[in-house]
Amino acid sequence: MKKAILAGAAALMLLIGALEASAQIGTAKGTVVTSSTTSVTVKTDDGVQKTYTIDKTSVMPTATLRVGDRVTVDYNTMTAGDMVVTRVTVVPGTNVAVTTTTPSTTTTNYSTTSTNDTYPDTASPEPLLLLVSALGLGAAAGLRRLRRS
Repeated sequence: MKKAILAGAAALMLLIGALEASAQIGTAKGTVVTSSTTSVTVKTDDGVQKTYTIDKTSVMPTATLRVGDRVTVDYNTMTAGDMVVTRVTVVPGTNVAVTTTTPSTTTTNYSTTSTNDTYPDTASPEPLLLLVSALGLGAAAGLRRLRRS
């Protein structure tokens, strides 16, 4: 029975590691083509247009994304090929053209956008994986002691 508990704990740790490895992390920089509450399409610096899915865990800028905004998109590529946004950051100091059209004239104003939504790129999933592994080992050790008494 003890071997079965240890084997189950080891299998759980391997499963968690495999699930963590199934998502590939990426970053893209480019210009917003379209934006909605469920997705954002960005034309990357190499000219490729990509659509990223926004979910409830995605960290978005406080201001609404506009067409032409320069952004950095951090995303996870899931096993099905979907690219899910983890964070979108508007590049500070980007000149964004805002065009206003009236019946007689067209005026273009250039504004500089800035944001305080920048975070350090130091976060990683390893501490969570370590915590779950430690909890699994702790649970296995607790069960072992419980069975002995």
